[in-house]
Amino acid sequence: MPDNLDDDPSEALLYLYFTVRYFDEQLFKVILSRTYNLRGTDVEVQNLFKDSRSYSRLTVENSFDRIKLNRVCFETALDKDYMDIAFHFIENGYVLITWDMVTTMLKNRQEYLVKQCIKY
Repeated sequence: MPDNLDDDPSEALLYLYFTVRYFDEQLFKVILSRTYNLRGTDVEVQNLFKDSRSYSRLTVENSFDRIKLNRVCFETALDKDYMDIAFHFIENGYVLITWDMVTTMLKNRQEYLVKQCIKY
C-alpha cells in the first residue's frame, strides 16, 4: 500500500472497497487516515465515508450504501482501465450494468468487458 494516497483519491476508493469486501476494519481506518483527498471527490463518495459508522454500513451486502460503493468503484475501475477489478464486479454481479456503462466500456475500447457483461 502506498504511504500517501492523497495523489489519487480513486486509488484510495478502490483500496477502501477491498477492505470492506474482505472485512478488514483496521486497514479501512488506516486508509481513511492516510487519505485526505476524498474531500475533493463527489459528494456521493464523501457521504459514504462521512462518519465512524461508515464501515459497519458498508459491510452489509445489500445496503444502499454498499450498492453505491460498488457502482462508484466499478466506474472508477472502468475509468482507470483496471479490467481485472471491473471484471470482479461483473463476474460476481455486484453492479447493475446500465447502457451508459456499456457505452463507456466501448468508448474506452474495453470490448472484453462488454462480452463479459453479456456472459454473466
